Amino acid sequence: MAEEVVEVAPKKGGNKMMIIIVAVLMLITGGFFGLKMSHAGGKAAGPPLPELGVDAEHILEVHEFLVNLAGSNDGGKYLRTDISVQTAKSFKKDDLTLYLPAVEDAINAVLSKYSTEEIKQLGFKDKLKKEIAQAANEALVKANPPSKDEKKSDQPLPHHPEWDSDSGPILRVYYTSFAFQ
Repeated sequence: MAEEVVEVAPKKGGNKMMIIIVAVLMLITGGFFGLKMSHAGGKAAGPPLPELGVDAEHILEVHEFLVNLAGSNDGGKYLRTDISVQTAKSFKKDDLTLYLPAVEDAINAVLSKYSTEEIKQLGFKDKLKKEIAQAANEALVKANPPSKDEKKSDQPLPHHPEWDSDSGPILRVYYTSFAFQ
């Protein structure tokens, strides 16, 4: 009987090399188009970041608030605080003055929904600052909606760790006094 000898050709590394070449080409192409799109026309991708105003024109005293706290229908528990805000550099003091009643109303609504027990919690004041900034900014937008030319971007802005709001125009909230009973 004759034995059949079958020779098996050794595998070549061609398939692996082809995959590596295709992967490298895809990375290069993706990187090229990614850079091209982010620097299109010399503009950075995404909405511009607001700049914090640092002069007296951008740090504004709203005024003193005296509100009954939640759960105190008899008027026995209240919060008294003075609030100031710091706005984006592009925001004008006259705009806040013009729409101050809407901002005050929003702040009153936020302050009066909490109880004494909630106010005593650790970290509450920082949480409240963020909520006040958000409510005041929403009130400003409702009172003075942006024109069609000023369409707001749907893209969220990166978080700034020292600000109470990242979208503005009110970026920081300060308590100049804070007392509750």
